[in-house]
Amino acid sequence: MAPVAAGAVAAAVMYGSPMAVIGIFTGLLFAPSTSIGAAVFATALCLGVAVSSAPRLTTGLAGWARHLSASGAASRRAATVGLVVVQLPVLVLVLAGGLAALAGQSSTVWPRLAAIVPLAWATSLAALHVEHRWARVAAVAASLFLWRGTWAGVAVGVALLAVADLTAGSIATRSGHRTWRGGRSGPRALSVPGSPGVAAARLWWKISRRALRWRLTVGLFSGLVALLPLFFFLLNNELTEVQRAIALRLATLSGVVFVMAMVADGLVKRRPPWPWIRSLPWSARSRVSLDAALLAVVAAPVFLIATPFDPSTVWVVGGAIPLLGLRGAAAIRQAPGRLSGASGQLVLEGVFVAVLAALIPWASLLFLGLTPVAARHAAELERCQEISTWHELHHLTAGDPLSWSDA
Repeated sequence: MAPVAAGAVAAAVMYGSPMAVIGIFTGLLFAPSTSIGAAVFATALCLGVAVSSAPRLTTGLAGWARHLSASGAASRRAATVGLVVVQLPVLVLVLAGGLAALAGQSSTVWPRLAAIVPLAWATSLAALHVEHRWARVAAVAASLFLWRGTWAGVAVGVALLAVADLTAGSIATRSGHRTWRGGRSGPRALSVPGSPGVAAARLWWKISRRALRWRLTVGLFSGLVALLPLFFFLLNNELTEVQRAIALRLATLSGVVFVMAMVADGLVKRRPPWPWIRSLPWSARSRVSLDAALLAVVAAPVFLIATPFDPSTVWVVGGAIPLLGLRGAAAIRQAPGRLSGASGQLVLEGVFVAVLAALIPWASLLFLGLTPVAARHAAELERCQEISTWHELHHLTAGDPLSWSDA
């Protein structure tokens, strides 16, 4: 939750007053009357935090912890408490907004302040993969009732939450999840001769998407953060057309680089190269091109959001994206053994490309000319990979209780 707190502080500094940030929360969360919109926003806010943290918190609960003398429901409630703790930074902001709203009206604020902890518990329960899935639906319904702004809604929400908690059971194990079965695209993708066709690209995208999961959204968020200073810069300054175009090109390409860097690091950690993929009739250039296309597609929303500000810069940014995608694919192949992963190399090269394209628009033609060279270099790195080599995780052995190499 550190980025959430840092983002709130940065917004307060930009606006010049903390009340600018707290006022937004106050207006959205503490409407002057009973509001289903406020309930939906509060539920979505807390549920988003809980869902993003649940996989890390529940990892390993189906292993060693099962031999302890604790029931499945007790383990699930312990995980729920952990998710409530994760939500504390957001809950503090909500509490501050509620205290600020007390000065204007209190008839709907006090019920909502009383519902902060039950709301966090309900959204945490809804984020867990429990045995009885309908209990998650009941938890979401409870959170909506809790934040309507009436004492009757709080009572109904608490009752629904109690029923959901008592009947949820334990956390479902991996074996209970739906597994992927090769459909029509599986056999067809295995028989693609040489070049990545539609079926091959679909299989590659499915493998990468299942490896990254929510990290795709995190990567996109990092790109949008790069566009936020651009918005304030264009809003608070009187700029010429040239200055406006330079700022737009620099911010857009920086956002594209940040998205690609985040996704590339996720692919290195969650989808490393494995021997089986080399048995498919795809060339090294095909695998590199698919990775470059994946990085470009994930970064496309940043490009599309910035385009309406100045459509004339589309060709400049678009000319640099293929080169950045191929350099990202090459960085994925060079990442094992590096402390900076794939993002270090890609950010270093990408910032140089962004600055050069921002100052010299015609440099995009140079980038297009270098694209075949980048593709050839990335394919050579793919062919030269030693996929059976063991790469140690980078951590301090002194802090590892299972390591005997450092006392």
